[in-house]
Amino acid sequence: MTRTQSRPLFMAIALSCAMALTAALIGEKVYGLRPCLLCLYERVPYVVAGMVSLLLIAAPTSARLRWLGIGLVLLAFLANLGLGVFHVGVESHWWASPACTAETSAAPTSLADMQAALTQPPPPPCDEVQWRLFGISLAGYNTLYNLVLFVCTLVALRRLRSAEE
Repeated sequence: MTRTQSRPLFMAIALSCAMALTAALIGEKVYGLRPCLLCLYERVPYVVAGMVSLLLIAAPTSARLRWLGIGLVLLAFLANLGLGVFHVGVESHWWASPACTAETSAAPTSLADMQAALTQPPPPPCDEVQWRLFGISLAGYNTLYNLVLFVCTLVALRRLRSAEE
């Protein structure tokens, strides 16, 4: 796989990740949708995949490093797919999330801790859906989006591999 062959793939991945993060920030800042803890976790794989893609677009790399980059991107999308399925399960009350149902920190012990607790409301519970469209929550759309990204990246990887042969 040459750099020129892989560049469009990495550009598409970086753009897809940027679109997902932009949509999340617009929902948060413009529409007032407060992200729960799982929502915040689901942003991390987009950052990882986007940064890997940008690095592989910008830096001169070997074919082996580009294959490693695609593997990392696929792993990030797969991890986010798993997080999304888990989040949908929490929202649907199929199972509980220890991260979201655990007790918050202990009672504030200083005046600064009390002020911080008053100025920053706790994140919303992960099992309460704030927004749905056609019966699907944002976590559901995130899961579907990651499934599409994973499959498209896998298909592109196979096409690049067959073009080498």
